Amino acid sequence: MRYILLLALCLSFALSTVAQTGDSNTMSSQDSIKAGLKVKMPIFEGGEERLITYISTFLRYPDDAVKDSIQGRVLVEFMITKTGKVTNAKVLKGISPSCNKEAVRVVSSMPDWIPGEYKGEPVNVIFKIPILFSLKP
Repeated sequence: MRYILLLALCLSFALSTVAQTGDSNTMSSQDSIKAGLKVKMPIFEGGEERLITYISTFLRYPDDAVKDSIQGRVLVEFMITKTGKVTNAKVLKGISPSCNKEAVRVVSSMPDWIPGEYKGEPVNVIFKIPILFSLKP
């Protein structure tokens, strides 16, 4: 009954990503560098396949969303800090309050990542990940 399509996660790293060189843990475009400028991107321990496994293991389809046949994509933005912590998760585009809350919960509960680097120094990096909720068998 519950099928969570995570294929879009494979495309997650193609979405907008920003590395920040400042000390701030807030998501601001100030002091930011576009990811294409020789930024070593953060890595989820075990790689993208392990990230997909993590999300599919811990994501729970909310009961009310199943009951109401709510499906779609929740776009979550979050920061991976210089120390690899996942912070500031928020929904950029949602489908329902319960699905949005669940997507943020799962992203916020991720274990530490290997932090990104710019010119050999750790930097904060902002990611956007689509998480799909689908009831297809």
